[in-house]
Amino acid sequence: ITGDLLVQSGTGFALTVAEDIPVLWQTTGAQTWVDAFSLGGGDSTFRSASHISFFAGGNSSTGNGDIYLLAGGDLNFATTSGIQSGSGSLLAEAVNTILVNGAIVSSASVGLLAGREINVSAIGGPVVRVTASELILNAGYKISTGLLPLTTDVDLFSARSGAGGLYVANNGDLLISNTGFSVASLNADGSVDVAFSGHQAG
Repeated sequence: ITGDLLVQSGTGFALTVAEDIPVLWQTTGAQTWVDAFSLGGGDSTFRSASHISFFAGGNSSTGNGDIYLLAGGDLNFATTSGIQSGSGSLLAEAVNTILVNGAIVSSASVGLLAGREINVSAIGGPVVRVTASELILNAGYKISTGLLPLTTDVDLFSARSGAGGLYVANNGDLLISNTGFSVASLNADGSVDVAFSGHQAG
């Protein structure tokens, strides 16, 4: 699609792809997803040369396929938005900032890769922002802040950030390990604060 894409369903309706087929949404402009969508079991790719935004109230999901979110600008999840991959993985990559005010859920792995920062800007919203068996974080400048850390519920974790520091609060046990994407187990040019409610290893 040349230009912007706005997907907004009417009251009580949602965008649904029933078959297990790969789906590609590609735009030269921004993508804005206002309401929920439900995709089949195939891989789903959202690619924008600009920004990708998931608005409040849109709880979107796929079946068994992987989800790829690729933004040439920012990637924004509003406070009450959510995106869920059934048994597949989720990779979100943004040239600038990934704003995680909603909920990202996967029973497999989640990777958040940002050229500048991975951030949380809203106090409200889900208690846990990212739920996965494995989480990879990589940001050029910072991962959240001490006031509003990125809250997670993961088992295996690795992260890399720049001079702005790394601030994560995990629910439950946590294993810190090298998980890929050229990300060492835990590395930051600035401050590091990883809190957890269970046992930590690594």
